[in-house]
Amino acid sequence: MKGKIIGGILGFFIGHGLWGALTGSIVGHFIYDKLVQRKKEAKNICKHLSMALVKIAKVDGSVNQNEINECERIFDALHFYDDMRKYAIECFRNAKNSSESVEDITRAFAREFRVLAPRHIYMLCLCRVALADGNLVECEFKALQNVANVLRLNLSDYIDGYDYGNSSEENSSSNKSELEKAYEVLGVASSASDDEIKKVYRRKCKELHPDVLGSKNLGVLAMEILETELKRVNNAYETIKKYRR
Repeated sequence: MKGKIIGGILGFFIGHGLWGALTGSIVGHFIYDKLVQRKKEAKNICKHLSMALVKIAKVDGSVNQNEINECERIFDALHFYDDMRKYAIECFRNAKNSSESVEDITRAFAREFRVLAPRHIYMLCLCRVALADGNLVECEFKALQNVANVLRLNLSDYIDGYDYGNSSEENSSSNKSELEKAYEVLGVASSASDDEIKKVYRRKCKELHPDVLGSKNLGVLAMEILETELKRVNNAYETIKKYRR
Protein backbone atom coordinates (compact mmCIF):
# COMPACT_ATOMS: atom_id res chain seq x y z
CA MET A 1 0.00 0.00 0.00
CA LYS A 2 2.80 2.42 0.88
CA GLY A 3 4.33 1.78 -2.53
CA LYS A 4 1.09 2.78 -4.25
CA ILE A 5 0.93 6.04 -2.29
CA ILE A 6 4.57 6.98 -2.94
CA GLY A 7 4.34 5.98 -6.59
CA GLY A 8 1.09 7.87 -7.02
CA ILE A 9 2.50 11.11 -5.58
CA LEU A 10 5.64 10.92 -7.71
CA GLY A 11 3.61 10.00 -10.77
CA PHE A 12 1.31 12.99 -10.30
CA PHE A 13 4.16 15.51 -10.25
CA ILE A 14 6.51 13.84 -12.74
CA GLY A 15 3.87 12.49 -15.10
CA HIS A 16 0.65 14.02 -16.33
CA GLY A 17 -1.70 14.69 -13.46
CA LEU A 18 -4.13 11.93 -12.64
CA TRP A 19 -2.86 9.63 -15.40
CA GLY A 20 0.67 9.97 -14.06
CA ALA A 21 -0.59 9.32 -10.55
CA LEU A 22 -2.38 6.16 -11.66
CA THR A 23 0.65 4.88 -13.56
CA GLY A 24 2.96 5.73 -10.68
CA SER A 25 0.64 3.98 -8.26
CA ILE A 26 0.78 0.75 -10.26
CA VAL A 27 4.55 0.89 -10.70
CA GLY A 28 5.03 1.74 -7.03
CA HIS A 29 2.93 -1.23 -5.99
CA PHE A 30 4.88 -3.74 -8.04
CA ILE A 31 8.32 -2.38 -7.18
CA TYR A 32 8.18 -1.03 -3.62
CA ASP A 33 5.42 -3.14 -2.10
CA LYS A 34 6.74 -6.39 -3.60
CA LEU A 35 10.23 -5.67 -2.27
CA VAL A 36 8.80 -4.96 1.18
CA GLN A 37 6.79 -8.20 1.05
CA ARG A 38 9.87 -10.23 0.08
CA LYS A 39 11.92 -8.71 2.87
CA LYS A 40 9.13 -9.48 5.33
CA GLU A 41 8.96 -13.11 4.14
CA ALA A 42 12.74 -13.47 4.35
CA LYS A 43 12.74 -12.09 7.89
CA ASN A 44 9.95 -14.44 8.95
CA ILE A 45 11.78 -17.45 7.50
CA CYS A 46 14.93 -16.31 9.29
CA LYS A 47 13.07 -15.97 12.60
CA HIS A 48 11.26 -19.31 12.59
CA LEU A 49 14.19 -21.24 11.18
CA SER A 50 16.72 -19.82 13.66
CA MET A 51 14.41 -20.61 16.57
CA ALA A 52 13.73 -24.13 15.31
CA LEU A 53 17.42 -24.86 14.74
CA VAL A 54 18.35 -24.23 18.36
CA LYS A 55 15.37 -26.27 19.57
CA ILE A 56 16.29 -29.28 17.45
CA ALA A 57 19.92 -28.94 18.56
CA LYS A 58 18.84 -28.99 22.24
CA VAL A 59 16.53 -31.99 21.94
CA ASP A 60 19.27 -34.39 23.07
CA GLY A 61 20.35 -32.20 26.00
CA SER A 62 22.62 -29.36 24.93
CA VAL A 63 23.90 -27.57 21.84
CA ASN A 64 27.35 -28.85 20.84
CA GLN A 65 29.99 -27.27 18.62
CA ASN A 66 29.19 -29.45 15.60
CA GLU A 67 25.60 -28.23 15.69
CA ILE A 68 26.66 -24.59 16.07
CA ASN A 69 29.03 -24.96 13.11
CA GLU A 70 26.25 -26.47 11.00
CA CYS A 71 23.93 -23.58 11.89
CA GLU A 72 26.64 -21.14 10.78
CA ARG A 73 26.98 -22.97 7.46
CA ILE A 74 23.22 -22.86 6.97
CA PHE A 75 23.12 -19.12 7.66
CA ASP A 76 25.90 -18.62 5.09
CA ALA A 77 24.21 -20.80 2.49
CA LEU A 78 20.90 -18.96 2.92
CA HIS A 79 22.67 -15.60 2.58
CA PHE A 80 21.89 -14.47 6.13
CA TYR A 81 24.43 -11.63 6.17
CA ASP A 82 24.83 -8.33 8.04
CA ASP A 83 21.55 -7.25 9.70
CA MET A 84 19.82 -10.53 8.80
CA ARG A 85 22.67 -12.50 10.38
CA LYS A 86 22.41 -10.43 13.57
CA TYR A 87 18.66 -11.03 13.61
CA ALA A 88 19.16 -14.79 13.12
CA ILE A 89 21.63 -14.97 16.02
CA GLU A 90 19.29 -12.90 18.21
CA CYS A 91 16.36 -15.24 17.49
CA PHE A 92 18.62 -18.26 18.05
CA ARG A 93 19.72 -17.03 21.47
CA ASN A 94 16.25 -15.92 22.58
CA ALA A 95 14.76 -19.29 21.67
CA LYS A 96 17.46 -21.24 23.48
CA ASN A 97 15.73 -20.95 26.85
CA SER A 98 12.17 -20.21 25.77
CA SER A 99 9.28 -22.52 26.64
CA GLU A 100 8.24 -23.04 23.00
CA SER A 101 8.88 -26.46 21.50
CA VAL A 102 10.15 -27.08 17.98
CA GLU A 103 6.63 -28.28 17.12
CA ASP A 104 5.13 -24.97 18.35
CA ILE A 105 7.58 -22.99 16.22
CA THR A 106 6.90 -25.22 13.23
CA ARG A 107 3.14 -24.74 13.52
CA ALA A 108 3.63 -20.96 13.45
CA PHE A 109 5.92 -21.34 10.43
CA ALA A 110 3.41 -23.59 8.65
CA ARG A 111 0.62 -21.05 9.12
CA GLU A 112 2.69 -18.40 7.35
CA PHE A 113 4.23 -20.59 4.66
CA ARG A 114 1.74 -22.96 3.07
CA VAL A 115 3.64 -23.68 -0.16
CA LEU A 116 6.28 -26.37 -0.61
CA ALA A 117 9.45 -24.36 -1.23
CA PRO A 118 10.04 -22.80 2.22
CA ARG A 119 8.83 -25.98 3.95
CA HIS A 120 11.45 -28.09 2.21
CA ILE A 121 14.18 -25.61 3.10
CA TYR A 122 13.05 -25.56 6.74
CA MET A 123 12.87 -29.36 7.02
CA LEU A 124 16.23 -30.02 5.43
CA CYS A 125 17.99 -27.41 7.57
CA LEU A 126 16.63 -28.99 10.76
CA CYS A 127 17.76 -32.42 9.58
CA ARG A 128 21.23 -31.10 8.80
CA VAL A 129 21.63 -29.81 12.34
CA ALA A 130 20.21 -32.97 13.92
CA LEU A 131 22.61 -35.04 11.81
CA ALA A 132 25.63 -32.82 12.48
CA ASP A 133 27.19 -35.71 14.45
CA GLY A 134 26.46 -38.25 11.73
CA ASN A 135 23.54 -40.03 13.40
CA LEU A 136 20.21 -39.45 15.13
CA VAL A 137 19.29 -40.45 18.66
CA GLU A 138 15.70 -41.47 19.32
CA CYS A 139 14.58 -38.13 20.78
CA GLU A 140 15.94 -36.27 17.73
CA PHE A 141 14.20 -38.67 15.38
CA LYS A 142 10.87 -38.22 17.17
CA ALA A 143 11.20 -34.43 17.12
CA LEU A 144 11.97 -34.43 13.38
CA GLN A 145 9.06 -36.79 12.75
CA ASN A 146 6.71 -34.39 14.55
CA VAL A 147 8.05 -31.49 12.48
CA ALA A 148 7.57 -33.45 9.26
CA ASN A 149 3.99 -34.29 10.27
CA VAL A 150 3.19 -30.62 10.89
CA LEU A 151 4.63 -29.67 7.49
CA ARG A 152 3.00 -32.68 5.80
CA LEU A 153 6.36 -33.95 4.55
CA ASN A 154 7.90 -37.42 4.52
CA LEU A 155 10.86 -37.51 6.91
CA SER A 156 12.53 -40.47 5.20
CA ASP A 157 13.10 -38.28 2.13
CA TYR A 158 15.51 -36.20 4.20
CA ILE A 159 17.31 -38.74 6.39
CA ASP A 160 17.58 -41.90 4.27
CA GLY A 161 21.13 -43.21 4.39
CA TYR A 162 21.78 -42.13 7.97
CA ASP A 163 21.77 -44.19 11.16
CA TYR A 164 18.67 -43.23 13.09
CA GLY A 165 17.67 -45.86 15.60
CA ASN A 166 14.97 -48.50 15.47
CA SER A 167 11.71 -46.92 14.40
CA SER A 168 9.38 -49.55 12.97
CA GLU A 169 7.39 -46.84 11.21
CA GLU A 170 10.42 -45.44 9.46
CA ASN A 171 12.04 -48.79 8.73
CA SER A 172 8.84 -49.96 7.07
CA SER A 173 9.12 -47.10 4.57
CA SER A 174 12.14 -48.79 2.97
CA ASN A 175 9.88 -51.72 2.07
CA LYS A 176 7.40 -49.55 0.22
CA SER A 177 7.11 -50.09 -3.50
CA GLU A 178 8.34 -47.62 -6.09
CA LEU A 179 4.73 -46.69 -6.85
CA GLU A 180 3.79 -46.13 -3.18
CA LYS A 181 6.76 -43.82 -2.74
CA ALA A 182 5.78 -41.90 -5.88
CA TYR A 183 2.28 -41.28 -4.50
CA GLU A 184 3.86 -40.05 -1.24
CA VAL A 185 6.15 -37.61 -3.07
CA LEU A 186 3.18 -36.02 -4.83
CA GLY A 187 1.03 -36.23 -1.71
CA VAL A 188 -1.87 -37.95 -3.47
CA ALA A 189 -3.87 -41.08 -2.72
CA SER A 190 -3.48 -44.13 -4.94
CA SER A 191 -7.20 -43.83 -5.65
CA ALA A 192 -6.85 -40.31 -7.10
CA SER A 193 -7.87 -39.88 -10.74
CA ASP A 194 -5.39 -39.10 -13.51
CA ASP A 195 -6.73 -35.55 -13.72
CA GLU A 196 -6.39 -35.01 -9.96
CA ILE A 197 -2.81 -36.26 -10.01
CA LYS A 198 -1.93 -34.08 -13.00
CA LYS A 199 -3.39 -31.03 -11.24
CA VAL A 200 -1.30 -31.66 -8.11
CA TYR A 201 1.80 -32.33 -10.21
CA ARG A 202 1.44 -29.06 -12.14
CA ARG A 203 0.90 -27.08 -8.94
CA LYS A 204 4.04 -28.52 -7.36
CA CYS A 205 6.09 -27.85 -10.51
CA LYS A 206 4.91 -24.25 -10.51
CA GLU A 207 5.86 -23.78 -6.87
CA LEU A 208 9.31 -25.26 -7.45
CA HIS A 209 10.09 -23.79 -10.88
CA PRO A 210 13.63 -22.28 -11.07
CA ASP A 211 12.40 -19.08 -12.76
CA VAL A 212 9.96 -18.41 -9.91
CA LEU A 213 12.43 -19.30 -7.17
CA GLY A 214 15.34 -17.46 -8.76
CA SER A 215 13.56 -14.14 -8.30
CA LYS A 216 13.29 -14.71 -4.54
CA ASN A 217 17.06 -14.61 -3.83
CA LEU A 218 16.81 -17.72 -1.67
CA GLY A 219 20.52 -18.53 -1.65
CA VAL A 220 22.57 -21.41 -3.03
CA LEU A 221 21.51 -24.04 -0.49
CA ALA A 222 17.82 -23.29 -0.91
CA MET A 223 18.01 -23.43 -4.70
CA GLU A 224 19.85 -26.77 -4.59
CA ILE A 225 17.25 -28.21 -2.22
CA LEU A 226 14.37 -27.10 -4.39
CA GLU A 227 15.96 -28.20 -7.67
CA THR A 228 16.41 -31.66 -6.14
CA GLU A 229 12.80 -31.67 -5.00
CA LEU A 230 11.59 -30.69 -8.49
CA LYS A 231 13.46 -33.70 -9.91
CA ARG A 232 11.80 -35.94 -7.31
CA VAL A 233 8.38 -34.58 -8.25
CA ASN A 234 9.04 -35.15 -11.97
CA ASN A 235 10.32 -38.68 -11.35
CA ALA A 236 7.34 -39.51 -9.14
CA TYR A 237 4.89 -38.32 -11.78
CA GLU A 238 6.64 -40.35 -14.49
CA THR A 239 6.57 -43.42 -12.24
CA ILE A 240 2.83 -43.09 -11.63
CA LYS A 241 2.16 -42.63 -15.36
CA LYS A 242 4.27 -45.71 -16.13
CA TYR A 243 2.22 -47.91 -13.79
CA ARG A 244 -1.10 -46.51 -15.01
CA ARG A 245 -0.54 -47.18 -18.70
